[in-house]
Parts: sequence; C-alpha cells; structure tokens
Amino acid sequence: DFSSVVDIDGTTSGSVSRFNTGNWGGFLFDSVGAVSGAGVTFYAGAPFNFPQLVSATKTSFDITAGSAIDAPNLTSLVFSYLKLSGSAQFNSGMLTNIDNTRFELRGGAVFDRVAASTYYTGDLSGYMVVSVKDAGSYLDLSSVAQLRVGFRPWGGWTQYWEVRDGGTVDFS
Repeated sequence: DFSSVVDIDGTTSGSVSRFNTGNWGGFLFDSVGAVSGAGVTFYAGAPFNFPQLVSATKTSFDITAGSAIDAPNLTSLVFSYLKLSGSAQFNSGMLTNIDNTRFELRGGAVFDRVAASTYYTGDLSGYMVVSVKDAGSYLDLSSVAQLRVGFRPWGGWTQYWEVRDGGTVDFS
C-alpha cells in the first residue's frame, strides 16, 4: 500500500529504482504528486495508477503493448523518457511542458497528449530525441510552434531524430 507516498525522489542517490509490473498485479500510487530523479523508471506490464501526479522530472516510462500508465493530471514531463510499444497507453493530462524529454514509439503506438507550444531539446546532445518507427506509430507534436534544438559542448555535437518504416511525427 503506497497510499501515503506523496513524492518519489530519486535524486539523492546514484542508484536506480525500477518499479516493474507484470501479469501479477499493478501499483497504485494514489497520493503521489511528483516524481523526480535520474534513477526512477517505471516498466509497465500491468497498470500503474497515479491519479494525483502533476509533474515528472528525470523519469522514464517504458510501457509494453497491452499495458497502461494512468496519470490524468500529469501536465509536466521534463528531462524524461517515454517509450510506448504497440497498444501501450500513457494516459496523461495534456502535457504543457515536455522540455528535454525523449520519445520512442514502436509497433503502431500512438501518443497525442502534447499541448506544449515550445519543445526545447538543447540538453539532449548525443541522444535519440525522437524515434517513431513502424506503420501506425504516431507522435502528435502539432501544438509545438517553437522547436528549440541545439547542443551542449560537453554532451556531444549531434541530436538524433528518427521517423521510419511508416511512423509519423506531426508538427503541422
């Protein structure tokens, strides 16, 4: 029972915390309002529920086909990583801040919960920023009016953006 947990903070250690679900059950984080930390990763093979979550920073969400993470109040996903495979669902609120967040969609996955007008990726040098592969895979970034890309000298010179095998990133 995690009902009393209001914050998941992975910034104080160098370790990695992985929350995994499988066919055996799911996590209910009824009171968590914020998640932060480079080592916090949620692997969803079964449901995760975050009804109070409004912001996630330096957090990874890796959701497999047929699984879902429900975070209906989440509007800020910063310095994070979202991976959706096939029929996976990331049921967030409309994201108004996605700065320095990486997206990976495969196998027909769809993500259309972005309302941010600016997408800053200047701190993602050396990373695959967006990768959308396979027929039917679709990332809706149509709300983005200003795409601010770049690099930091200490992180490398190249950012990678990839759309292939029938995937689509919508900037229209």
